[in-house]
Amino acid sequence: MDFAQWQIGIRDTKGHESRVTMLPLCLVEPLRHQLEQARRLHPQDLEAGYGSVYNGSYTPRGLAA
Repeated sequence: MDFAQWQIGIRDTKGHESRVTMLPLCLVEPLRHQLEQARRLHPQDLEAGYGSVYNGSYTPRGLAA
């Protein structure tokens, strides 16, 4: 997600293509809040033995530390 440009990048689709679509302005703050909450909770989930997902070498930039 690119909050500055109001865009959502979609990578590795079924057709093996990437594309960008608009991020509605009304969703910017709720999504920021959700990402902040996920960043706070994820370490706690890992510590408790939850929240681990194998995804190869891909790490979403939105959740990267």
